[in-house]
Parts: sequence; structure tokens; C-alpha cells
Amino acid sequence: LSITKTANPVGPVSAGDSIGFDITVSNAGPGTAHAVTVSDTLPAGLDLDWSINPSVTGCSIGGSVGAQTLTCSLGDMGAQTSQAIHVTSSTSAADCATVSNSATVVASNEDLVSSPVASVVVQCPTIHITKTANPAGPVSAGTGIGFDIVVSNSGPGTATGVTITDPLPAGGDLNWSISPPVTGCGITGPVGTQVLGCTFAGTLGVASEPTVHITSSTTQADCATVSNTATGAATNDGQDTSTATVTVNCPPMITLTKTADDSHVDSGDKIGFTITVHNASAGPATNVTVTDNLPGKDGLDWSMKPLVSGCTITGPKESQVLSCTFTVLPGGTSVSIHIVSKTTDESCGTVKNTATATADGGATATAGPVKITVSCPEEQQGNPGGGENGGEGEHTPTPAPPTAPVPNPAPIPVNPPKPVIAPIRALSAAPNTGVGMSPAWGLMAVWTGLIALVGSWFGGRDEEHS
Repeated sequence: LSITKTANPVGPVSAGDSIGFDITVSNAGPGTAHAVTVSDTLPAGLDLDWSINPSVTGCSIGGSVGAQTLTCSLGDMGAQTSQAIHVTSSTSAADCATVSNSATVVASNEDLVSSPVASVVVQCPTIHITKTANPAGPVSAGTGIGFDIVVSNSGPGTATGVTITDPLPAGGDLNWSISPPVTGCGITGPVGTQVLGCTFAGTLGVASEPTVHITSSTTQADCATVSNTATGAATNDGQDTSTATVTVNCPPMITLTKTADDSHVDSGDKIGFTITVHNASAGPATNVTVTDNLPGKDGLDWSMKPLVSGCTITGPKESQVLSCTFTVLPGGTSVSIHIVSKTTDESCGTVKNTATATADGGATATAGPVKITVSCPEEQQGNPGGGENGGEGEHTPTPAPPTAPVPNPAPIPVNPPKPVIAPIRALSAAPNTGVGMSPAWGLMAVWTGLIALVGSWFGGRDEEHS
């Protein structure tokens, strides 16, 4: 007589798979073996429960789980005959180990014979779950939040019946979705009590790492630390949990300032403004924009000096627009933009400008209007004209100086004839001689001549004005 025992399947196998042994009893002859009996104290494991498959006449398994014994009464076995017996049991994570077994055979006319020891390895999987915030945050209200959930198996066995369970954070009004969709995963329940559930078909090998990304928009009602815990499990292993958090900040405090390089310049000089957007919040401001409809007065042509990444000036000279977009402006930081333009005599007046800024979460800010006066040469001692943002200045002509007062001892005709002034004789001539005149008459002649001269001058002025 002889007896052999081999593992079938050979293994290693994963917890949850079945294991078994093939037992073969043979009689090589030449005589007949009488009252052949097989005995096998079956491996206990922690919950192995053995059976004979297929059944064999004369064979049975007795005893409780953990203390089972195979017994076969095969009767007589002629020469060159054999009998095969297959025992099998399911496994679980409790059985992960090397399962070894040996059997014996004896006959009434043959001594006891033992089989070599046969073994099979049962391997357990090791399930892991990892949850991380994506984006990592902190984020500003109005920005989406999300978590990446990765379930993995570090082995050595293959995981079966893998599941994920995740009661999702309620926040103020968080509404979760799976992006992109994952086969076997779904979100159930109303907003505020949503639950992610995943059941992965088949097995999860050591190299497999299915990933689920869940996401939700946020509002100011969600400003807080959002915490979430997911659980991964397998039917042939235990379970694992992972927690992640992300902070939602409400809303960023955006400030905007605008200052003129100089509040008053002469035409031909350059003018400029410096615009500074600042995030006064502790957390980052996202998608920060600055918009400035630049003054479009004649002679102006705006540019940035220096250039600022994320900012452009577009449009024709009369309707240029400064536009800036900053994807992330960290808390406590600022960005300054300096814009300049030349001026001409056509730019005279008031150049007036206002800028605005926005950010995710509903943050807004305005700076201005800020004014610069451009004076032209004829205005520099007068009243410079006014003008609005991009408009023409209103020019006020400089009044002519008033005419200096002139003594007027006697009425002067409106249009007196130009006099012919006679020469004034020497005052020393004898009176009434016809050669000269008396001193009194001489003084009268001089006075009369002066009056005539003044009248002549005014008459010339009137003719010029006419």
C-alpha cells in the first residue's frame, strides 16, 4: 500500500478562495489489501470547514469545525488498484497562513503508511484607503472643493468585494458629485446628508488603485474647515479609514488704490497712474481681475511701464482698456500696475480715471476717480479747462487787460478830426505884435495842442477797432 497527498489548488491562494488536497491510496500488489482504512486529521485553521468533493463511498468527515477528521473504510483493494479522495474548504482572512496536512493508510494485512506532508499558502490582502483634499486649499468661497479617494491593496493576497463608504460633508449647502464618473460608484441622499458608495466588481490586485474624485461648489455659507472620512473594505480583509480636510475662506478682502504720478502737468509732459490691488485676507484670493477703461482724450496713448504678467492694454487710442487677471493672489500680497501716456496740446483739461477689481467669492473694490490736470501754454496763467473721463476740456479765453485811464480835462468828440498842430511861437515875443503871443496865450496853446494829440490817438484807436 502507498498513500500520497498534494495540494489542489497548488497555491498560493488568496483569502476567500477555496483550498483542497488530493489523497490517493494505491495497492501495487501483488496481493490484495484487506480492510483498507484511511485516516486524516484535517487542518484546523481558524474557520476551515472541510468536505469531500466528490463524495467517496466509505468516506466521511466527522468532528466540529477546527477538529475535523477524514475517515475512509475502503474494504479490499486488489493489486494495481487505487482510490482518490479530494477534500476542500473555503477560506477567509482568518485562515491566512500555510496550511499543512498528512494522511495515513493501513490494511489488515499491511502496516500503517503515512503520506508526505502537503502544504498550501493562503494569502491575505491588505486593504488601504487614502483621502486627500484636491485642491489642497485653503480656497476662497466661490471656488470648488474636492477630495481624491484612492483604495489600494498592498497584498500579498488579492482583495475581493472591495467597497468604499463615505458620508459626505454637509457644509452650509455643499452638493457633491463624482467627476469623472466611476463604474460602481454613486452618491445617494439629499443635499446635506449625501453618501458616496462604491462596490468594485471582481478582485483588486496589488497593482490596482481605483481613484474616485468628488467635488462640490462652495458659497459663503460653507466658510469653515470641511472634514471628511472615507472607509475602504474588502470581504477577504478588514477595513481602513482615511480623513482629509480643506479650509474654505470667506470672501477675500480685496482693496484697490489708484494714485496719479503728478496731479498737474503741462502739455507735452507725461502723465501716469499707479493701480495697486491688495489681498488683505489671510487666505488666497483667486481669479482676481482689474479693469480700467482708460481716458481717451486726444493725444493720449496708454502703455504699462513696466509690463506686468497677466495684464494687457487693448483697443484703439480713444477707447483703451487695461485688463488684468491674477489666478491666485496670496493673502497679504499686492500687485501694482503703472500706466503712462504722453500728452499734447490736444490733451489739455482734466484727465479723470476709475479702476475696479473683483475676485472669487464676490469680492469687489473700486478706486477713483483720480484726476490729473493738463495745462496748455495759453492756460498757464488763466483758468485751465475742465473735462471728464476721456472728454474734451472746456477752455476759458484769457480776458484782455483793461485800458489804462487817461485824464480827460475837456470833452472829446466821438470821432474828432485829426488836428493840424501849429508851431508854438516863443513866449518871449511882445504881445499883440503878430510876431509872438503873450505867456498866457502861449500856455493855452500848449494845453490845446496836448488835448488835440490825445484825441488824435483815441481817434486812431477807434478806426483800428472799426
